[in-house]
Amino acid sequence: MPVFRSKQNTTLAALAAIADPINTSGKFPNKIALVVEGETNREYRALGAAPGDAWRPRDDQSGLSDVTPA
Repeated sequence: MPVFRSKQNTTLAALAAIADPINTSGKFPNKIALVVEGETNREYRALGAAPGDAWRPRDDQSGLSDVTPA
């Protein structure tokens, strides 16, 4: 089965907003979002395809830094 990957630049506010297009259009498990804010260039991975599924930083797999859209 092929693995589809996509990387999209965004902000933490967008990841946290359930109605933002990053969460409502084309979201799939393992989609990568690059958060570019100030000095931060951190990649987040979608944990699922639903708009309310969390985003987890690729550099912190503990789950403590997940961003859950609401």
